[in-house]
Amino acid sequence: MKRSVIAALLTAAALGAIPYGAQPATAEVAHHAVGIQAWQVGRSCNVGDLYYYEGHIYRCLASHTCNLSWAPPNTPGLWQLVQ
Repeated sequence: MKRSVIAALLTAAALGAIPYGAQPATAEVAHHAVGIQAWQVGRSCNVGDLYYYEGHIYRCLASHTCNLSWAPPNTPGLWQLVQ
């Protein structure tokens, strides 16, 4: 798991969003717990932003506007799989 995701999960736990002793977070739990936005067509993405798509969290590698043919698993030049 990448450091930024770990830091976000620790922050969420400290704020009470994740109960102490909870099971390790999946991408879906992290998405809801720390407010990672869902990827969607038409959204503007900036380098470093995290987005949730089909059960995974991705980091944006190049600023762009999302479109159907540039979904994260289809464009490794635009997205890095985080979890």
